[in-house]
Amino acid sequence: MKRIILVMALLSAACLASSQHRVRRVLIIGVDGLRPDMMMQANTPFFDSLMRTGAVSLRATNAWTPEKAWNGHSATNWGALLTGLSPETTDLTANGDGVHSVDAGHHSLFGHLKKADPSIVTGVFNTWGGIGMAKDTILQASGNLVDHHYHSTDGEMSSADRDVLTVAAASKVIKETDLAAAFIHLSACDAAGHGFNYDSPQYIQAVEHIDLLCSRLYRALRSRKTFAQEDWLIMLSADHGGPDGQSGHGDNTNPQVYTVPFIAHGGPITAGLSIGKPSLYDMTPSALAWVLGPESANGLAGRPVWKR
Repeated sequence: MKRIILVMALLSAACLASSQHRVRRVLIIGVDGLRPDMMMQANTPFFDSLMRTGAVSLRATNAWTPEKAWNGHSATNWGALLTGLSPETTDLTANGDGVHSVDAGHHSLFGHLKKADPSIVTGVFNTWGGIGMAKDTILQASGNLVDHHYHSTDGEMSSADRDVLTVAAASKVIKETDLAAAFIHLSACDAAGHGFNYDSPQYIQAVEHIDLLCSRLYRALRSRKTFAQEDWLIMLSADHGGPDGQSGHGDNTNPQVYTVPFIAHGGPITAGLSIGKPSLYDMTPSALAWVLGPESANGLAGRPVWKR
């Protein structure tokens, strides 16, 4: 019996050591216009699985703070997520009104990663053009810091169909390259909110469509030849919600607009971990702390969600 106990202890120690030496990687999924309360009404088996085996807050906030409401614009809020900095710091306070990119003086998540280790392979895959690296977009100043970039541009297709293309492009890179950090933006929920409203049956259908696409991304991740040697932190959130019965983003002082979901899975996250009430400011610090270490998140507005 003592021999069996000793063997089990050694195996447990070996597994722990193996886990500690796995390569740390991060995947962030941004679902444009996703309201957490409507997400919970939809049939979303993949999201449910992530929440059941990871950590979730249905009371997270976008760039809104009690002191400063900012706005519900996508660019403003994706900028907060991708930098961990306030719009007041980055001057990213508009959406389509001229240049709305992160200034070169303020690193995005990918800028921080590349500065620390130029060999880290990064990627951005987006359905909404404002997230990308073209002129007047959020990542314009960080364009040379992203190794893989895809933007679905077919204007004749619906956002839902373009999301399919975005996920296909991301899945291919995930499976075939040494991708270590990626942001994937999907737009069908916001398109349904604008086309109908943010509590419509069509909106619910869009949430379910996004859930299916995210499950495809996860299957691509697990199919990587190196997956067993990797430890992926997966995080999902949104830039804003939308008011009941309306097809516009609305006023960001409205909780239905500034409240977003925040799901974290894998990496340092254990099932049922309480992450309190995080915000989009916490996304980049969480990613940096996981991949590079806790000191890498110093100076940012947020902090790793597992330290809340």
